[in-house]
Amino acid sequence: MVDPVLAAGAFVVLVLAIALARWYAAWSRYDAVRRTPTLSVAEIRRRLESAGSVVAEVVGQVGADPGRELTAPFSGRSAVWWHTCVVRHYWHYDSNHDRDHGPTRTRRTSVAAEKASQAPLLVTDGTGTVRVLLEGARMVIDGLSHDDFEEGTARADALGIVTPPGSGHIGYGFQERLIRAGEQVCVLGEITRENGELLVRAPEAEHFLVSNTSSQRLEDELRGAHWQAAAIVVLVLVFAAITVLVVMNAPLTPA
Repeated sequence: MVDPVLAAGAFVVLVLAIALARWYAAWSRYDAVRRTPTLSVAEIRRRLESAGSVVAEVVGQVGADPGRELTAPFSGRSAVWWHTCVVRHYWHYDSNHDRDHGPTRTRRTSVAAEKASQAPLLVTDGTGTVRVLLEGARMVIDGLSHDDFEEGTARADALGIVTPPGSGHIGYGFQERLIRAGEQVCVLGEITRENGELLVRAPEAEHFLVSNTSSQRLEDELRGAHWQAAAIVVLVLVFAAITVLVVMNAPLTPA
């Protein structure tokens, strides 16, 4: 027979580990933005004269290589970057149903598919231009530019998305986020110079962020996410203490 105290302890440790991991990820992103200097492209060029690379934040207008703007898949809009997400909506039936009223059901969602463009971005701040290589970037994009819902499976079938068997399917949501040419973005990453061009890419031991919010707003949002994660850790610790006390004080069941 499994010792209830050990089982409760193992569960608490697992939940606490997940909460701490989320808190650390939120804190490290906030700390990276807070302590990374915002530099002009001209200042970065000067620093690269005596250094192999510079970790900095660059703020400027975004564009694409001439003639290489993209078309967003769902909305058909012109963009320099897009991200699409297909969300399945379905009914979940509770097996512990009410005898008088039958099974209860709740509407739930799950991500069926998502995809993002990977074409480089050009960011210009008035003193010069950097090319942003998006591999490994965390995109912090403000708001949905397209959000559509369709009952059934017709559009999802056309996209090659397989609907799981079983009852409860409602339909699919088709969501899209864009960065359009001319928007202001802030980019935090490692900047190097290759063949006279400045390239921004993911650092080996730092964060790589691209956002269409202002630098200050990005910092504020990440600070808020950090404190939310910290609050979750505190709640888990309180829950853990209560759970352990309840288990330890529960009456033993005779063998």
